[in-house]
Amino acid sequence: MIETFTEEAAFAAARHIVVPGATVQEGITLANDELTALGIDNPTISVAPTSNGSAQTEIDHSTDWVEVTVSVPMADNITFGLFFNNAVITRTAKVKTERY
Repeated sequence: MIETFTEEAAFAAARHIVVPGATVQEGITLANDELTALGIDNPTISVAPTSNGSAQTEIDHSTDWVEVTVSVPMADNITFGLFFNNAVITRTAKVKTERY
């Protein structure tokens, strides 16, 4: 289930910020809020907008893709975490931006 939650948070955040004017922080906040509501602790979330293959710091009309990566440490999120000391589930959603 943690794998599904991780993937869903990445996709939901990416879909939320595919419009020009959205911010990287909005995507991070949305993914973090979703995971927190599901009881997932200590996620790492990164957002990478790109334009013509080059990294951008914000989402604007030149942004082609938005990529959101969410990583969740298993040891912090399951009852028997000692069996998964170094295991991390990472999922990435890459979504093309929308234009109106």
